[in-house]
Amino acid sequence: MDRKDEPPETVHAFLWDRFREVRREINTQRFPDQPALLPHVIEWNERIVRFHILASHELIRLHNPATPGRFNAILNQEQMNKQILDLLGYYRKATLLGVPTPNAAEFKLVTLAGVAREQRERQGGGKEQQVLHDHHGVRRPGQQAKQKDPRQDRRRGSVALLHT
Repeated sequence: MDRKDEPPETVHAFLWDRFREVRREINTQRFPDQPALLPHVIEWNERIVRFHILASHELIRLHNPATPGRFNAILNQEQMNKQILDLLGYYRKATLLGVPTPNAAEFKLVTLAGVAREQRERQGGGKEQQVLHDHHGVRRPGQQAKQKDPRQDRRRGSVALLHT
C-alpha cells in the first residue's frame, strides 16, 4: 500500500480482491490437505491477515460503506475473520501433522482480542477503554474529538479488530 501513483483505497481494493481469490483457490485446490504445502498455506494466510489488520489501522479514516470505491472497514473485517478462521484450522491440522507454526501465538492473540472486543461491545461496556480515530491517527478517551457526534466516532472505531 506504499504506491504513490494510486490512492491507498484503490490499492487496498485491488489487493483485497486478489487475496479473497487466493483464499478461495487454496480451499478449492485443497492445499491444506497436502502436508508439503501446509507451511506455505499458513504463511500465505498469515500475510493476508496482517494485510487486513494494517488496512484497518491505516484506512479506517476512509470508511464509508455508502460511498463505492472507498475503504469499507466492515467488509475488510469480515474477510479478515474468514481468513483467521481458516488459519486457526490450518494450525490445528499442522499440530496433528507435526508441522511447526512459529506464529500461531500471534494470530491466536489477534483472535482473542477480537472476541474480547465483540463481547465488550455486546455488553455495552468498555466505553472508557474505547480507542477512537480522527484524521491524525489514534485518539484516546479524554482527548478532544474533531467530530461533534460521538456515535459516529464510536462506529468508526469499533469496526477494526485491533483498535482497542
